[in-house]
Amino acid sequence: MFAAARLRTLVSLITLALLAVGCASFGTRLEPPEVTLVGLRPVPGGSFEQRFVLELRVVNPNEVPISAEGLDIVLELNGHRLARALSGEAFEIPRLGDRVVEVTASTNLLDLFRQALTLPRSTGLDYQLRGRLLLADSLGWLRFTREGSLLPDGAGSVSH
Repeated sequence: MFAAARLRTLVSLITLALLAVGCASFGTRLEPPEVTLVGLRPVPGGSFEQRFVLELRVVNPNEVPISAEGLDIVLELNGHRLARALSGEAFEIPRLGDRVVEVTASTNLLDLFRQALTLPRSTGLDYQLRGRLLLADSLGWLRFTREGSLLPDGAGSVSH
C-alpha cells in the first residue's frame, strides 16, 4: 500500500512537471520580426567567392524583447539567389523596438555571373530576404520574408 501511494505521488509530480513545461510553451506567441536591408558593403573574399556585410534593421513588433542566438538568411536579387548569410552571434531586440544587425554573406562566382546576365533585362534591382531568427534557449525559429527594390525605376532610393 505504501509503495502504491509513493508511485501515485511520483506519477502526479511527473504529470505536473510535464503540464508546467507544456503550458510554458503555450505562452506568448511571438509575431515574426520585420527585417529590412539597410546597407550592403563588400569585404575581401576569395577568387571564386565574394563576401559582403548585410546591414539589417530587425524590428520587434512584440510586447516582449526577443533574445536571438543567430540568423539564417538568403538574399535574392531579381528572383535569383545571390547570397546566404549565417550567424551564430547572440543579440537582443527590445520590445516594440529595433536594432541594426550585421551579418557576413557570401556568394559564389556562378551566382554572380547569373546576376550579371539578368541585369541588362531588368528594369530595377528587386530583392527578397528570406530567413529565420533562432530564438534563445532553443525555443525554435521565427521565419521572416521581406521584399523591396534597391533601385526603383527613375529613382535612387531604397523602397519597401
